[in-house]
Amino acid sequence: MTATALRTYQENTIQATRDMAIQGKNRALIVLPTGAGKTTVAAEMIRRMIMHGRSVLFGVHRQELAYQAKNRFLQFNIPCGIEMAQQKGSHMPVTVASVQTLLRRPFISKDIVFVDEAHHSVSNSYMKILKPYIDANRYVYGLTATPYRLDRKTLGLVYQDVVSVTSNRELIKQGHLVEARYFAAQEAIDMKDVHTLGGDYNPQEMFMAANKDVLYKNLVENYMKYCPNMERAIVFNATKEHSKITAQKFIEAGVPAMHLDCDVKSSRRMEILEMFAAGVYKVICNVSILTEGYDLPAVHAIILNKLTKSRCLYMQMIGRALRPSEYKEHAIVIDHSTNVLDHGFIEDEDEFEYDIHKMKKKGPKKDAPAKVCPGMKDGVPCEAILHAAIMECPRCGYVFPTREKEEKEGEFTEIVKLDFRKTKIKIPLPVYLRKPYISMTRDELIEVAEIRSYKKGWIWNQLERQKNTSSPIFN
Repeated sequence: MTATALRTYQENTIQATRDMAIQGKNRALIVLPTGAGKTTVAAEMIRRMIMHGRSVLFGVHRQELAYQAKNRFLQFNIPCGIEMAQQKGSHMPVTVASVQTLLRRPFISKDIVFVDEAHHSVSNSYMKILKPYIDANRYVYGLTATPYRLDRKTLGLVYQDVVSVTSNRELIKQGHLVEARYFAAQEAIDMKDVHTLGGDYNPQEMFMAANKDVLYKNLVENYMKYCPNMERAIVFNATKEHSKITAQKFIEAGVPAMHLDCDVKSSRRMEILEMFAAGVYKVICNVSILTEGYDLPAVHAIILNKLTKSRCLYMQMIGRALRPSEYKEHAIVIDHSTNVLDHGFIEDEDEFEYDIHKMKKKGPKKDAPAKVCPGMKDGVPCEAILHAAIMECPRCGYVFPTREKEEKEGEFTEIVKLDFRKTKIKIPLPVYLRKPYISMTRDELIEVAEIRSYKKGWIWNQLERQKNTSSPIFN
């Protein structure tokens, strides 16, 4: 077995993991951004481990990921087998298995366990699998780009510490990832009648809110606007029906598109993805299929045709377009809801610190106040959102007069490296909330306060003003 040349941050990740083991921490969560080569790091670690006679179990949560991992390990000349369906690979030095298989079959005794997409580690099914290894004090290493959970369960239930040596921002600077340019629709999906289900938005209710001709028309138009050469794009949708309709709208507009969901047979799914990779299809509309483990550098654009409360899911979706490829200078993110406003920018992820026991973000560094560019680009309003200190717009070249504080609204806004939650700019409100505060109900004021992070006292002040303006003198 021969070593493969690693990037500096990959080698540093392995060294940091080794240092933790020397300190007696044999369960580490390895955090590497999407596109940083988590499987490559794992493969080199495993190569070194089996050279010292250790046996390894590599757990994944989908069948396709098992074959993907095995193929990567074979490139490192690692003897491995798959334990799944009719395949019996538990006797090999390295065994790759899906969670579903591990739940159904007898315990596979290995010295070391790797958990792919390790943010799933504390779910009931994973805990059932991992508990025997933890109780036996075996080495357990988790791999993830997104150490968040919507249910807020702490990953410290499994892991003792975090290894995180690089970030999206650093990888973009080094050229290992491309930066993202964000475009957010002012007229977003109206979510007022969409409730929460299982910690995230109810997908069927979200589909009902998004199932409007004008929204489908805008979605296709925006793809054509920001991907004029029909660059390959992945569209994430709320439901299967939503995805199928969206794909059909692209086809009707002359854009080769296809739909994918979990009901599409594995062989057909692979065929569709191969045709997408070859450029036969330009757009793939999917539901929860291409969020994890799908690697195609040629993907240029991500279209968020749904809203999620999950920062993990949000980062995974955008991550599909961050890998460099020929002719791709940057990734395009077209947000047809308020995901970017809710979760911030993937480039700023390095400003968050992780507490393995709480797994709560300690808070990003505060960005400067922002302003909206009033210039024009290609005959339409530029509307790039920029840091206040920038005096010349990098998108359209507009030069700001001293102390100008103009804001203009339009159909789309390009968002340039800005955390809306920490700036003084007002977050655009949904259409149904765009009215004077004095005419809002208490519930509507509460919703505005939540969107714009106003304190509770603001709601009370608005209600008091409503009382004071009820006099006939103001009518």
